[in-house]
Formats: sequence, C-alpha cells, structure tokens
Amino acid sequence: MTNTKRSFSAILISLMATAMIQSCNKNNDSITPAPDGQGTVVMEITDAPSDDANIKGTFVTVTEVRIDGKKFSGFSGKKTIELSAYQNGNVAALGLGNIQTGTYSNISLILDNAIDQNGNAPGCYTMTTDNMKYNLTGSVSGQTEIVSNKAFEVKEKQQTNLVLDFDIRKAVSDNNGSTAGGYTFVSAADLNASTRLLIKTQTGGIKGNCANYKETNSKLLVYAYKKGSYNSLETKAQGSGNVQFKNAVTSCVADGNGNYNLSFLEEGDYEVRYATYKNNGSGQFVLQSMLNLNSVINLSSVSVKANTSVTLDVTVSGLLPL
Repeated sequence: MTNTKRSFSAILISLMATAMIQSCNKNNDSITPAPDGQGTVVMEITDAPSDDANIKGTFVTVTEVRIDGKKFSGFSGKKTIELSAYQNGNVAALGLGNIQTGTYSNISLILDNAIDQNGNAPGCYTMTTDNMKYNLTGSVSGQTEIVSNKAFEVKEKQQTNLVLDFDIRKAVSDNNGSTAGGYTFVSAADLNASTRLLIKTQTGGIKGNCANYKETNSKLLVYAYKKGSYNSLETKAQGSGNVQFKNAVTSCVADGNGNYNLSFLEEGDYEVRYATYKNNGSGQFVLQSMLNLNSVINLSSVSVKANTSVTLDVTVSGLLPL
C-alpha cells in the first residue's frame, strides 16, 4: 500500500508540473514575439490635471493611433478614456504591437468628435460637477487629430515603451464655464502643444511634501519648468486657452496634506514653482499667490535622472507677489 501511495503521488506531481508548464507557455504566447526586422511598441497615455475645480472629468474617444501617419495595429476598437483618472504616474493602455525597425518622429491620436465607445454623444467632452456635458469640439463634426512630436527608435526584437502625456490644463479652454460657451478644445496648434511624447525608460520624477500647507478652501499646484525658463509672465493668461503657467513641462495638484508627484520628466535640470489657488465663492479656484519656500535642494536647479524619483520636501516661509 505504501508503494502504491508513493506511485500515485509521483504521478499526481508529474501531472501538476505538466499542467503548470503548459499554462506558462500559453501565457507567454499571448504576446507575439516580434519577427525579424521588427520591434515591439507599447503605448500608454497619462494626464496632467486641470486647475478648474468645476471639472469633474474630461473624456476623449480615441478611434485610431498613428505612428508617422500610419495606423498602429496595436490599438484596436474605439476607446473612451477619462483622462483625469490617470494622473500622478498612472497610465491607461493605448495598445501593444510590432512595427518595422527604424527611427520615427511622431504619434497621432485620432479622436471621434461625435460618438463615444458606447454610442453616446458627444465623443469628446468635459463633465462638470453638476453632471453637465460640454462638447469639447463644439460644432465641429468628424474627427480631431492630435499630433505629438518626438523622435524615437524601434530596434529589432526589442520593446519600446511610449507614454503620451495629455495636459488637460493646456488642452481645454474655459469659456466662462456654464455661463457662456462652456468648455472647448484650444486651437489646433495649442492642442498639439498640450501633449508630450515620452520614452518611458528615459523619464524620472520629482515628489515630495509641502510641510505646513493645509488645504482650507484652497489648492496647491506644483509646476516643473526646464531650468531657467520660468519668468513672471507665466502667471498671466497666454495662448488661445488663456492658460497660466503655459510653458511648464508638467504640473500636479497636491493632496490635502501637501503631498505631490511630478511624473514622467525627461532627464535634465528643472526648476519647481508652487502656487496657491483660492475658491472665489462660485466654485472656481483662482491664482492667489506664489509660495516662498525653504528646501535642502535648490528649487531652481533640481536634477532628474531616468528611472529615479527625486524627493523634494519644502516648507512655506511666506508668500510672493504675483
């Protein structure tokens, strides 16, 4: 009986091992290896937040992704994305596929202006806190193309991870909210400029805490600029969308405890600026002041390396005039 039990146990273990191997092989087969002369591209999208407290969500419906004007087979179907759900380093998938090796220069998103993935109108819209929808393309029918330029290389049998950073703050214009035309996309040129195409493995970040910031009817926004590029004009409205801090590389909203996270910054030197916004009584937050801060690291020269995150903790020492 003992030998029979041992024999049965050995057979059972063998069967389980075979099943596990087959399962692993099946999972590996779900990602088709790139054939000769091709590499794999993984595409994702993220968002830098709006500074408008009335905006509950911003939705875009992607019907096609193009690489240098050619359809990317890794994206399929129609996909409606709530952009503000993907902030602080979070991403939504835009597809995975194999393409020819070589150097490419841009990515395009083709948006459906009329219908979302569920067949509802419109395709691209902002939803406010009172659950009103505002068509971001207005009376323009058909499609909207957003082009983001950056050179990237696809190598044979290697994987290239791309992230498209879609900055709602720069992309959406507030036409006095519900009292006038609502919200719309900015001009075509400014819309293209509101996106950043990034090679994910070449990015890092800056995160930290504003120690004595307390969220009391106010908001703290943190802006990252290329070193030496910030000036006082940045606090003024610029461009077709009347955007403040228009030339910031990226931005984020600190939480109620002053924690913040600036994600997907390319390697280089940055300066970081901190601004407070006050509720004007009608639900809108308006720029109140820039913060004067103490920090161990020079806020005008923060060095970011790929695949690392710089911890930048600050303490408010006063307010700066606008």
